[in-house]
Amino acid sequence: MSDQEATGAQLEESVNQLIAHLQEIIESPSSVQLSANLAETLRAQLSFTNADEKFTGELTARIIPLVAHVLQIVEQDPLPLTLLVERLLQNYSFQQVLTIADSATFLNLLQSPVSANNKLALYLLEKAKDSTGDIAIIATWNNVCKELIKTHLVSEDMGVHEKAERLLVSLLQTDLQAPDGSDIMVKTIPEKRGSGLLWRRIFFDRDIYETILSECSFKDKSNSTRAVTTAQSRLLEFLPQIATMDWATITANPFPDLILAYSDTTLPVTGLLDFAIFGMVRGQSDILMWILHIDFLTALITSHEKALTYLSSQRVAKHQQTLVLYLKPSVFTSDSMEQHMLEDRAAVYIARYSRMYPKHLLALKASAIQIPIEIRNATNGFSTREFSQLQADVGPEGTSLVDLILLRVAQRLDILRDPTIAYNPPTENLNILMSIPPEALISLPIPGTDSSKLSEPLLRRWRASHTILSLVPLSPPHPEYLETLGSTMRRSSLLYSHYVTELCDREFGTQIRINHGPNEVPSGAVSVIFWDKVLATARAPALHGACLAAHAVIFQLSDTQIWDGFLEVLKQPTLMEFLLQSPERHGSRGVPESDSIEYKLALRKSDIAQVLARRVVDCGMDQEGFVKDDVRWASLSPEKAQLVQKWAKRILKRSRSGLWDRRLQPAIETSQA
Repeated sequence: MSDQEATGAQLEESVNQLIAHLQEIIESPSSVQLSANLAETLRAQLSFTNADEKFTGELTARIIPLVAHVLQIVEQDPLPLTLLVERLLQNYSFQQVLTIADSATFLNLLQSPVSANNKLALYLLEKAKDSTGDIAIIATWNNVCKELIKTHLVSEDMGVHEKAERLLVSLLQTDLQAPDGSDIMVKTIPEKRGSGLLWRRIFFDRDIYETILSECSFKDKSNSTRAVTTAQSRLLEFLPQIATMDWATITANPFPDLILAYSDTTLPVTGLLDFAIFGMVRGQSDILMWILHIDFLTALITSHEKALTYLSSQRVAKHQQTLVLYLKPSVFTSDSMEQHMLEDRAAVYIARYSRMYPKHLLALKASAIQIPIEIRNATNGFSTREFSQLQADVGPEGTSLVDLILLRVAQRLDILRDPTIAYNPPTENLNILMSIPPEALISLPIPGTDSSKLSEPLLRRWRASHTILSLVPLSPPHPEYLETLGSTMRRSSLLYSHYVTELCDREFGTQIRINHGPNEVPSGAVSVIFWDKVLATARAPALHGACLAAHAVIFQLSDTQIWDGFLEVLKQPTLMEFLLQSPERHGSRGVPESDSIEYKLALRKSDIAQVLARRVVDCGMDQEGFVKDDVRWASLSPEKAQLVQKWAKRILKRSRSGLWDRRLQPAIETSQA
C-alpha cells in the first residue's frame, strides 16, 4: 500500500469514527460525552493532507447535518466541532454555505449561549463581507441582523464581541452607498458602493433600532447595570466607525418616540449620536464610563470633518466641556483622583483636536469656553463656583485658548512642585506640546501669571526663553522628554534656537540675545551645551530608552526639511566623530541579537548615517564626496559648504559600511544581518 493510500485509509477511518460518535450523541445526548479528540484528529488530518475537492465535498455532506444536530443538544463545549466545520467550509463561498444553512441556522447559532457557536455563525457570515449581493441577502434576515447587533452589544465573551464588531463594520463598508458624495469612505473606497440595504435594516428598522436603544438604556429595567454599561461602552466604540463612513446615519432621527422613551436626560435628544452623547451615560455616576465617554469624543472628533462643528455647537457643547475638564477638572468633580484621571483623558482629546484642527485652535479665544446653563443644570456635580473661578483666571480680553492650554501644560511640567515628574512625565501633556502648531509654542505666559500658578524659577525661564518648551527637562534624561524635544524642534528652527539659547544662558549665566531670522540659528558655541547633553545620553546604552531617544533626536534634526538641522549637526565635531564611528558587535548575552540594546543602537546610528549621506548628496555631491552639481553647491552658505566638504567623504563611507565595525570584532555566528 502506497503512502497516499495509507493516508486516505486513515482519513476514512477517522471520518467513520466521528460519524459513529455523533450518531451516538444524537441517540443518547444525556449519557454520551463529546469526544474532542475525534474532531481534533480529523481536523488535523485534513490540514496535513491534500484531500481533493470532491472528497471534501462528500465529507462535508456526510458530517455537517450531524454536527448541526449535535450543536443543538450537546452539553459540553463544542469548540472542536465548530473548528472542524470551519476547516471543512474554509473554501466555501457564502452562496455555497447557503446550500447547507439557512437564516434559521444562523439565528440559532447566534442565539446560542455557547461562544463557540456564536463564533461559527460570525465566521460563516464573514464570507459575505466582499459581496454586495450576499450582504443584501443578510439584510433580508431581520432576526439575524437583530441578533448580530445584540451579540455585538451584550456578548459576555470579548472574542465574540470583537469578531461581531469587525464583521458589522466590514459588512457596512461594503454595503455603503454614496448619498451625497461627502463621506470619507465614499471618497477613499469608491469601488465599495453597495445597495445600502444593510444600512437601512440596522439603522432604519424600528425593531432593530429599539434593540440598540433598549440594550444601552437604564430605562429598560430588565437589563442589569453591568449589561447596560457593557452595551453602552460598545456602542461608544462602534459609532465613530460608522461616523467615518456616513455621518448622516448617526445624526438621523427616524424614530423620535423611541429616542424619547429610552433617553435618560432632560436635554433634547434627536438621533443615535445624541443618545450616545447625553441620552444614555449617567455622567459622573460611573468614573469608568465617564472615561470611556471622553475616549469616545476623542475617536469621534477624528472620525469626520463635521464632528467638531457638532461637538462645539451650543446645543451639545461637549467640546467646551472637555476643554474645561482639562483646564479645571474641579468644575466637574471634587475627588482629586478622579480629577487626575479625567484630566489625562481630556488631554488626549485636546492633543487630537490640536493636531486635526490647528487653525480652529489658534483662532479660538479663551472667553469662548461657555457651557449653556441647561447643560450645566443637567450635569451632576457641576460646580458653578469652580467654573466662575476658571472664567476669572482666563486673563485679559483676547486671551487665546492655546495660551490657556499652555499654562495648564506648564503647571503639569512644574518639576519644582512635583519632583516625581522627572522620572514620571505627564505623557498626555507632552503629546499636547507635540500636537500644537509650533508657532503657538513661541509665546510668553498669560499676563498676570504669577508664582501661585507656576513656580517662580520656571516662570522666569519661560519668560526668558519665550517658549514653554524650555520647561521640558533635558536632564536627567528621559525618553519621553527627549521625544518631545525632537518632535517639536524638528518643526521649527525658532523652537530649537530659543531652547538651546536659554539652556546656554542657564549653564553660563549670560544673556545671549536672539536676533536671528526665522531660518537662522545660534552659533555652534551656543548650541554645544544642548548637543553635549544629547550626546552624553546617546553614549549611555545602560539608559536604554533614553539612549535610543537621544539617537532619535539626532535623526529627527538631521532629517528635517523645514529648516537646516543638518547644518546644526555638522557644527558639532564631537557629535560627528561619535556618529561616524561604527559600533563594535557584542554577543547577545542570552537574548536574540535583534533584541539587544547594542543591535538597536547600531541600527539607529546606521539610519542617521543614511540620512546624513542623503543630505550630503542633496548639497550637490556625488557618492564619492566630490562636487557634482555646481548650481546646488553654489547655493550653499560658505559655512555649510566648508562643513560639508570637511565631513562628506567620511559620511558617505560610513553610510556604506553597514551596522558593525568588523575590524574591531569578528562577526558573531547568528541569523541576524
